[in-house]
Amino acid sequence: MSQIGTIIALIATGWGALVLFYLGPGTARVRTTQAWSYVAISLLALGALFVPGAREPAAIVFVAAFALVLLIWGKERPSNDHELVYVVADERDAIRGRTNYRNSPPEQIYLFRLMAPIENGRRIFLDYMRDINELREHPRFYNALTTNCTTMIFTHSAVNFGHLPYSWKVLLSGYTPEYAYERGRLNQSLPFEELKERSHINAAARAADQASDFSRRIRADLP
Repeated sequence: MSQIGTIIALIATGWGALVLFYLGPGTARVRTTQAWSYVAISLLALGALFVPGAREPAAIVFVAAFALVLLIWGKERPSNDHELVYVVADERDAIRGRTNYRNSPPEQIYLFRLMAPIENGRRIFLDYMRDINELREHPRFYNALTTNCTTMIFTHSAVNFGHLPYSWKVLLSGYTPEYAYERGRLNQSLPFEELKERSHINAAARAADQASDFSRRIRADLP
């Protein structure tokens, strides 16, 4: 197998993992398992391509796995079923729905204090409002693989000077807090794992429940 062919196969493997992570069937945990399983199978097949006598079955396995990914991608590619919308809600609705009501499976919610001027937050808020109003007049459609809540935040943060550059850790949004920490945008007085543990707010949100000062309560013990 040529060097160029290997590079293309590795890119296809990464792309396929993203498709399964974002568009695959099942819960977030199931999709994560599917993505990593696909990576493992693809890499094993690629390795076997260099073993005499194993090339043909390895190629069949790789192509079959990639064909399955293409099938999922084909069903979920951008269409009128993926019209871009914004759900405007306060924290009590947006967070409490995840911590107090969604239990199959339960969602783990983290709240981090950002190290940034308050003016940056205002500019991002106004940019959200601008885009929401624009969508009313000019609807848009989105790609479910490359657009999610986290990537949209990064899109709007571009209104601020010195905003974080795009990274794969934004696309794989579970890594975004670590990325923000690495770039000095989160509390640096604690190791990241400790900061993450102390920023877990499920218990605080359940306790605050319908309290009018919900936002204050979930922040009471944040570092």
